Amino acid sequence: MSTQVSHRQIARVLGGAESYDWLREREQAIVREEWASRILALRSELDYVARFAARRRVVLRDRR
Repeated sequence: MSTQVSHRQIARVLGGAESYDWLREREQAIVREEWASRILALRSELDYVARFAARRRVVLRDRR
């Protein structure tokens, strides 16, 4: 098994130009790590309370 990875293919998948399914297992793992990192970054920027307040909407909290 080769330990080399195709950075070009990874970049193409992350850019939406190539299918994730065509990557080898190691490259898929790298793409999943990058996706997870991007999702965490995007989620950390979300502030629905502030967004709703800016639109003068009420936010109801779960009262469990």
